Order: sequence, then C-alpha cells, then structure tokens
Amino acid sequence: MVALAAAAGSAAGAPPASGDWVVAGTETYADQTIVVHGNVYIRAPGDLTLINVTLEVNSTVAARRGVVVEAGATLRTRDRDDSTVSSSDRTVIRPLSASERITFVAAPNSSIDLQQTALWGVGYTQSPLNASAVFIKTNSTVLRNVSVYASFYGIYFQGVAGSFEDLWVHNNTYDGLEVDASSNVSVFRLLAADNGGTGVHIPGGRFQVTGASIYGNGDGLAVKFDGRATVSVFDVSGNGRGLVALNNAAGTPIYALVFCGLPGP
Repeated sequence: MVALAAAAGSAAGAPPASGDWVVAGTETYADQTIVVHGNVYIRAPGDLTLINVTLEVNSTVAARRGVVVEAGATLRTRDRDDSTVSSSDRTVIRPLSASERITFVAAPNSSIDLQQTALWGVGYTQSPLNASAVFIKTNSTVLRNVSVYASFYGIYFQGVAGSFEDLWVHNNTYDGLEVDASSNVSVFRLLAADNGGTGVHIPGGRFQVTGASIYGNGDGLAVKFDGRATVSVFDVSGNGRGLVALNNAAGTPIYALVFCGLPGP
C-alpha cells in the first residue's frame, strides 16, 4: 500500500481560477472540493493524488470537458480511512452541474489507481468511445471499491488485461460494463444493476467474475463476437433478458459461457 500524505498541493500547481488544470509534477490534495473550469490534464511525469476530494469539472454542451490521464502520468484516488464501511469520505469525480456530463480517459501507458471512489455524470455520446464512459485503455490500472453511476455508459475497458474488485456500475443510460475484444478482465465482486442497456457487455473480450449481482438491466449479461465469460452469478433477476449469447455474422459459434453459482431467490 502506498503511504499518502494529507497535504494541499503546491501553490505553483494549484488548480487555476479558470481554464485547464495541467498537472505535470507531484501533487496531493485532501479533504476539499476542487472546481475546475476547464479540462484536467495529468501529463507526464505528473502524479496527482486525491484523498477525500470532490473534483467537479465545469462541463457544458457548448464546451465538453473532463479528466485525461496521459501516457507516463499517474492518478491516484482514495478515501480518508481506506475503509469501505463508510462512503462519506471517498473521492468523487463529477460534473459541476448535475445536468451536465464530463469525460474520463486513462490513455495508453498511463497509470490509474482508483480506490474508494465514485464517478458519475461521465460520458455523453457513443462516438468517440472515449467520450462515452469511464474509458480505460491502460494495463497499469487498479480499481478497488469503485462506483460509476448516472453516466452514459459505466466503465469501458479497451485493450486492458487486469483483475479488479468491488465494482458497482448502476443506473447508467446504456451498458454498465464493457469489455472489448482486446481485453481480458477479472472482477471479484460486481454489482451491475438498473442500467438501461446491458449490465455486462462482452463484445469479443474475455471476462471472469466471482460474486456477481446482475439485475434490473435491459439485458443481464451479453456475450458476443467471439467473447468468453466465466461467471459466478448469485442474482440475475429482473433483467429484460437475463443472458444473451450471439454468434458472429458467419454463423460460427463464438462463445463459451459457464455459470458456477445459482440465481438468487
């Protein structure tokens, strides 16, 4: 575990009153709300740590803004006590206005370590993909006790191989969790609930989950286009369709689906 100091950032690197916030050094912020009237760029060799911080990005339809972790840069988020018992001290990343949307992109060769963190109001369009969700395209990723909700899509993994724990993707407009064809993702404890599209969508990727609750979505779990899923499901109730497994256009069987648990009551 990395030891994190509860300190304010240096004056030279503090968020500006207007415009983009560019983090190119090592900065740590704790126990405060930070409002940015521009984009947040974490740029190599930048290293930004947020502890019990609410980061609000002033994004509008006229000027979409968000958080970008660039190649060679690092973003860490934490709560105050490293405990999942209480959520009042976690870090939150959100738009300044509840009616607006921001973007969140972890670029290739960046590093993100998100723990005890909530992101909401993320994504506003299906194209480009990196404006649709919490968009992760780096293998240097730690996700532990992370919630994504009230967003366009939830979490989108592109070209990611990794293991994560305690993910909540719920009440998003479309899919909760996306694992693309070049990803191999494992999750220990997953909640995918009340998403307007599919709770978990595997369009060609590899997905393993232990301890899952997937309910109240348009579709529960959809595996397509040579995707593979190994799932321990304890609750697949209340979805429009619980499981969807489709072949590719050539008609060749392209999925292997294994259920290790039993549906809940």
